[in-house]
Amino acid sequence: MRSGGMAIIRRSPMKKLYATLTLLMGVCLLPSMAMAEGTVGSVFLLVGTDARCEGMGGACIATVKGSPAVSYNPAAMAESSGQSASFMHNETVLDLSQEYISYVSSYGGTAWGGSLIYFDMGSQQRYTAANESSGSFRPKSYAFTIGYGKQANKEVSWGLAAKYVKEEIDDAAGTAFALDAGLLYKPSNSNWRFAGVLSNFGTKIKVGSVSDPLPLTFKAGAAYTMPRMPLTLSTDAYFIKNADPEYHFGAEYMIANYIGVRAGYNSDDDLDNGFTFGLGFYQQQFGVDYAYIPMGVFGDSHRFTLSANF
Repeated sequence: MRSGGMAIIRRSPMKKLYATLTLLMGVCLLPSMAMAEGTVGSVFLLVGTDARCEGMGGACIATVKGSPAVSYNPAAMAESSGQSASFMHNETVLDLSQEYISYVSSYGGTAWGGSLIYFDMGSQQRYTAANESSGSFRPKSYAFTIGYGKQANKEVSWGLAAKYVKEEIDDAAGTAFALDAGLLYKPSNSNWRFAGVLSNFGTKIKVGSVSDPLPLTFKAGAAYTMPRMPLTLSTDAYFIKNADPEYHFGAEYMIANYIGVRAGYNSDDDLDNGFTFGLGFYQQQFGVDYAYIPMGVFGDSHRFTLSANF
């Protein structure tokens, strides 16, 4: 697939080129999307953006903390007090990379926040139909999100987020707009948490002559914290347009509130056994999280998140 660290793509109509790059991303990161019937665009929106969550198999819409809530569940933005910020780097496979930055300000049960996702698919070598080299290009994808979260009462929080999506492929580019909506329910006198999220509800994205819908997704999740030990178990179900359902399971064990040990399982992982692992280290207002995601013959994905609360 690669030559000299560079993927080779022949000069072809935009529809074929866009499909090829989408398949490349899908095979490497989201196998079920690549094999699904029908087509969706901007599949990078489905790639996790927080090392803590991904170390737990991606099962965290009911437990996400701090500024990453902008992207996972905007309702959870209002759960914390003060300001939080995070930066994630995803060192993934086949020269693909992902960067993420987020910020949330929450006071009195009301929160505002924003995030930026940047996805780089690496240098792609272009060839003409005559098999002649015609330079290279670097496909890129972006998503900018602004979110609002509100505590309706002690048990229920809700949130909304609006996002602007842009993709650049060779000399073509396309944009789209979408909305996310989230709900978080914490029953009184209970260690349970329940959540629901609808994401990527919006316009189609058109790159050149190709127009595809965004990956409309509904997620339902639950989490339970053990009453006599610092162990949280969580599970999410993802229902993505034109794809099979996904099931995510995760666990997090905290040691003296300074170290988090995590493991998870993602049913969408057709490249390896689906298991994920993670660690977190926290000191006062700062934290570092790491997630390890095996991806079979393609190698491994390593995700790092730096966070701050102030």
